[in-house]
Amino acid sequence: MNEAVIDGMARERDQRIAQAVKLEGARLRNFIRRRVPDERDAEDILQEVFYELVEADRMMKPIEQLSGWLYRVARNRITDLFRKKGPRPSPTIP
Repeated sequence: MNEAVIDGMARERDQRIAQAVKLEGARLRNFIRRRVPDERDAEDILQEVFYELVEADRMMKPIEQLSGWLYRVARNRITDLFRKKGPRPSPTIP
């Protein structure tokens, strides 16, 4: 492949990812925020989801239903966050 073809393919991938962020970003952020109380944690999860999208695209893994895939990854990252933080101690009653 020549350099022009490779550059064109890279631009096309970048446009697909930018389109996904534009179309799904706000809804996905709201989905995560409803489940994650800490705003910083929610933003980290959102960034992780889009990072995984970029990685999947680089590895040329086919994603059939992009929206469903993004929400599944988000749910998995939310679960990971709560597992990492562990159970919260219950308040003691004096």
